[in-house]
Amino acid sequence: MEENEDMVDISTLKDFNLSPSWEKQKECRYPKINDSVAKKNKKSYNSKTRHKQVHRESISNKFFYTVLPTQEIIQEIKQKIKQTSIAYSLKEIADVITEKKERLAIKIVCRDKNKDLWQSKKTKEVFSNKEQAVQHLLCLTENKIIESVIESEELPKGNFTYVLQCPITKKILPPTNFHDFNQIVEHHLHEYRLKLQTKNFITKLTRIDDKEQIDDWSKQIIKRYSYKFLDTTSIGIYSLEKIRSLVEENFEKYFVNINQIVLKSKNLHLLPESINKEILDLLSNKNRWRKDFFIACLISFKKNPFFTFRKDEIFYVRYNARKSAAEMNANKLVNEIFKVISENKNINKKAVIEILKTDAVTTKSIILEIKWLAKSGYINEYSTGSLELN
Repeated sequence: MEENEDMVDISTLKDFNLSPSWEKQKECRYPKINDSVAKKNKKSYNSKTRHKQVHRESISNKFFYTVLPTQEIIQEIKQKIKQTSIAYSLKEIADVITEKKERLAIKIVCRDKNKDLWQSKKTKEVFSNKEQAVQHLLCLTENKIIESVIESEELPKGNFTYVLQCPITKKILPPTNFHDFNQIVEHHLHEYRLKLQTKNFITKLTRIDDKEQIDDWSKQIIKRYSYKFLDTTSIGIYSLEKIRSLVEENFEKYFVNINQIVLKSKNLHLLPESINKEILDLLSNKNRWRKDFFIACLISFKKNPFFTFRKDEIFYVRYNARKSAAEMNANKLVNEIFKVISENKNINKKAVIEILKTDAVTTKSIILEIKWLAKSGYINEYSTGSLELN
């Protein structure tokens, strides 16, 4: 090839590479299907169920999970295929996407249609429990909905035989018989953004009987608070308990009820810890979801103008449908390209150029014709560089 001629570059995808290097890999994560396996698959799946996604059930039996490619990565690959006019195998595409977790998305579907999830309108976090959702809302530091107001300040009065300590913040709290004990504990949870239920939190408090620590605490001012909403014109002042009750009454003002959701893997932190853990366990074992993922990729590319076709039991995707070269009224160079490809099985583009290049026919003109023929659907150019007529 002439050094100054324009070339078709197929190896410059922004964050990954779809290139002939696929052919050099020792092992493909999506191995070629042999005849016996293909026959078995044909018996196992009828025409109605073939290419349908299979949801993986969660360990808790509450949700179904499906691993998908992100729409951004699919669009990026489609753009690359359109630019290069190269036909890539779906095995190649699926394998390269799964190399990095950030290219994946997870679809979560509630198994029971009557047990839904709730998503915060403010933070987009997802909850399976309404109490946890409300507690999350009350603990917001940004986009918060309430503001605390100091109502009174006083030193503790009386003799105390013990105090309690928060195991998380190490702050000292009053004994359980102290006046307004529950309200003080609730404010502590609110102040330090601890997303815990009050009753459960109290059981985890550490009892301290040391007189010196008790005396130190008795010299500290106890503050009592009231609260008001920031997202309303109302001037009402409430207790934290009343605030919680009002949020529960107006739950749909702050949360969206959903039966299913698709999240990018980088956003799994928005899910409840139990769901997050199940998904991470699923992602760690590709054998559990790679077939479903392959089908998801197949579905993503079965939309015009992209076209999928099968060759030797392998699915490929190309830009535009295939067309018969016999129906084309071609010029001399195109006819010569057709002839060389038809007479030489698995010939690559470089070999075609070497055969057809003359003083009158430049490398650039041959490359441009091959690219146009591939984009139009008259020939297939594969990632290995090989060409074939359609």
